[in-house]
Amino acid sequence: MNFAVWICLAVLLLLAAWGLARRGATPAAPEAPPRELTADERARVLGLRNAGDKIQAIKLHRELTGAGLAASKHAVESL
Repeated sequence: MNFAVWICLAVLLLLAAWGLARRGATPAAPEAPPRELTADERARVLGLRNAGDKIQAIKLHRELTGAGLAASKHAVESL
């Protein structure tokens, strides 16, 4: 067999291995929707925001609710 045939076989084997590897991959679990803050949590977030620690308030909101960055930023700004 010549060199071109060996290259074609190698490419086919790599593609087959890649396809088999992807077939066994499991999809990521869906994320839970963000939850509402309790009164105490809201007071903590508001305290940080009112003290000028907006970034810490957003981080705390994300940690407590599971919301994304943009949603938490919007929520902290609208509290």
